[in-house]
Amino acid sequence: MKKCFIGAFLYLATTICIFTVRPAAADGPYTFTIYVEKGETGLTGTFSNGHVFLGISDGVHAEQKWGWYTQGETKIQKLPGIFACAGGKLKSDDGTPYDVSKTYPITRHGYYVVQSQVIRQRSAGESGTATWHPFNHCGDFVQDTANAAGLHIELPWHLTGRNRPNIFADYLLAHGGIAHSRTPSAANWSGVYTKDTTKVRVNAQGGQFTASSEWTQPGESHGAHGAEDAWNCRLRDALHAHCEGKGRYWGPEKALMYQGTVDLTLEGKTISWVEHIVSVSCTSRQQNCNNLGYTPAIHVGAVFSGSATRE
Repeated sequence: MKKCFIGAFLYLATTICIFTVRPAAADGPYTFTIYVEKGETGLTGTFSNGHVFLGISDGVHAEQKWGWYTQGETKIQKLPGIFACAGGKLKSDDGTPYDVSKTYPITRHGYYVVQSQVIRQRSAGESGTATWHPFNHCGDFVQDTANAAGLHIELPWHLTGRNRPNIFADYLLAHGGIAHSRTPSAANWSGVYTKDTTKVRVNAQGGQFTASSEWTQPGESHGAHGAEDAWNCRLRDALHAHCEGKGRYWGPEKALMYQGTVDLTLEGKTISWVEHIVSVSCTSRQQNCNNLGYTPAIHVGAVFSGSATRE
């Protein structure tokens, strides 16, 4: 009996010890960061340049970054946003460069308020109940969300606005924000990259560069066909770039003209791309571009990817 009592006591003591010394699950610190990609100074940069976006962290998982955009991808498609006619879309800003940032501590409750705001804004953009316009732009989204989280960000009004990117950047710097230097060079991107019948040429200087690609394939039943693209690119960082451009997919009698955006990644001597088609038009001797037969599914919303290695 005595041995049973001692054994039960040791078991109970061990159990209590395990549950009292086991570390509690991590909780925080919760943070809210405002990021600004500065645009041009003066009136020319009021609507077309720069960006303000936010980042939130629970101290455990990777930071989530979000920004408010028009639904348009190219500059032409974004332009109607000045008149609230380009829709609205909440997008991840994980790869977006920035010039100024400031991180604020928030409460656990504030963190989940931000999560709710993000869900609400995304839903409003998808349903069309909210659009991007000069009085509901990326800076408004960030300021409203910050205040909902309890931060009380109050920017003064200027002749050109209240919370557009450059004004937001100045406000953050005046309140303890950090200026970041981002001058990656595109020099190591220059070269000719090939894979099978695909060839990509990159001519790079400074933080911007041009690129072109061409692809030719002998057709078994339709004759030779191929594609040509021309891109204007801007580095996001040393290994990533975002481009806008246009291309032509051609065959013996018909051709498709298209515009799109391209995200490029450089890994060693290999360049890879993901191209999003945003507009398509057609030319044809037969005035008929349906069922081209030899073409891939080039249409608005189509996505193409590939890679090539430097020669």
